[in-house]
Amino acid sequence: MKRKLLTMALLLALGFVSQAKDIKVTINDLPAKAREFITTYFAKQNVVSIMKDIEDNEFTVRFDDNTKIEFDRRGEWLEVSNKIDCLTTAFLVPQITDYIETNHPGYCVNEIDKERSKVKIDLDNNMELVFRLTGEFLYYDD
Repeated sequence: MKRKLLTMALLLALGFVSQAKDIKVTINDLPAKAREFITTYFAKQNVVSIMKDIEDNEFTVRFDDNTKIEFDRRGEWLEVSNKIDCLTTAFLVPQITDYIETNHPGYCVNEIDKERSKVKIDLDNNMELVFRLTGEFLYYDD
């Protein structure tokens, strides 16, 4: 009886461990391209945590100023967000930042999502702008 209970407890514990999808890692575990991106554009912020999604092999880096960056397994940024403060846009192509400064002066960028062929920019006025990766403005999204 004790053996059966012990076996069931062990199987249950293994089930919980196998459900764990994210593990905490260090900055040295990030791909070199992700480390370079952080030191180039976010050097003034302090890293609070780095999590690795072991299923997708993607990384989420959180900073003390509420910025969050998601990277793929190669170290390419996928998403940069901060719902409280304005984000730097220095890593975007100049055509995108020029468009935002010209057509939406005074508004903050709170989220940037990079997809296969597009970049989606969320402003703090709840507008979403969509650009080609080359910087060409495509449309406003709801």
